[in-house]
Amino acid sequence: MAAELPQPPDRGLGGLNTYAHDPPCYGRRVADKALICAPEVATALGVGRQRVAELAESAPDFPVAELGRAGHRLWSRTAIERWAAANPDRGPAFNPPELPVEGRIIRAPLRAVEAWAHAYADRQAGGAAVVARMTQETHDILRLARSEAQALNHSWIDSDHLLLALLRPEAPGAARAVLHSLGVALGRARRVFAESFGEPFEPHEREPTTPPATQEALECANVEALDLRDERVSGEHVLLALARERGGASPRSHLLWSYGFEAELLHARVLAATEGVTEVPQSPEAERAVKPERVTPRPDLELAPTPACHDPWRRQPWASLAFCDASGPVIQGRTLRQYFVDRDGNPVLTADGLPVHLTLDDGVPRVDCHGHRIVIPVEVPPGAALAAHAAGGIV
Repeated sequence: MAAELPQPPDRGLGGLNTYAHDPPCYGRRVADKALICAPEVATALGVGRQRVAELAESAPDFPVAELGRAGHRLWSRTAIERWAAANPDRGPAFNPPELPVEGRIIRAPLRAVEAWAHAYADRQAGGAAVVARMTQETHDILRLARSEAQALNHSWIDSDHLLLALLRPEAPGAARAVLHSLGVALGRARRVFAESFGEPFEPHEREPTTPPATQEALECANVEALDLRDERVSGEHVLLALARERGGASPRSHLLWSYGFEAELLHARVLAATEGVTEVPQSPEAERAVKPERVTPRPDLELAPTPACHDPWRRQPWASLAFCDASGPVIQGRTLRQYFVDRDGNPVLTADGLPVHLTLDDGVPRVDCHGHRIVIPVEVPPGAALAAHAAGGIV
């Protein structure tokens, strides 16, 4: 009797079909698909993806794969089921990476988290604390991201600094090869990132901090490794973590969003780059163009100069602050009322003295036909007041 293939992790990623046949690697039940990719094969066999590569190379009766359009391998689901039933001894069992727990919010595929929970059930039952540990590769990426932040006089390390780190020649893993295959080069990415803030940041002596959101992105690289059935976390998993949507609104990396990539495309390219069976397809463009980044100036919205006579459009990143009255943050309906402050902590005001903020649809910023996020004046709620000065931040 053929072994039943378990359902793969639900990546929650729609969109681009990068495969040779209609069913993409993720997004449908395995039972509904004729062809499956390496992580799904590994899940069916109870091994890691590297072991699948070894079996495909050394086991003479292992099913033959075909190549998808993105350069990764696809196997017949039926053939894998038959091979699994005839070969109960398939090699070492999959040793999953550790995941963040206890108080961490991880937006991860539910089945990936469940699979990890079962794998570590014995350790948890014994009272052992399970904490997501960064691998040496992840530490190296964070170190490179810190260098990128310091070069720009930034006092924080965010997702975009991580993306720049992945593009450096010394970055571990396959992320750089994947991004190069899509026309993303370090020099232009640095330039676009720096220009998105407007005026350069002033030099300082502070050590860049690592905000919780950046820590979450690094921890979720462990989830991506589990999703791919990889035992070791490296640069390609950090890249996929940066591409994953943050709360259903946008990817963690503004810079990655500006290139317009579908997360499913990046996933397929990672498979192609790490399976080593074909050249990673190259982008026909020397360097990919980018969409507008952060909050783009609107000619029809005149803003008042800051107290230091700066143009607020050029004092980004902006941060959102909530209007507060005597009872706390102001909520109208289901919407938290907010306004922008610039990176110096000054409220961003129109020439008429009104604060501004994004136009939101169900919590998601609305954009115009050019991809610009729409900034509009907002009324100060009754009983609320603007902060005279606040810490700046990132939109």
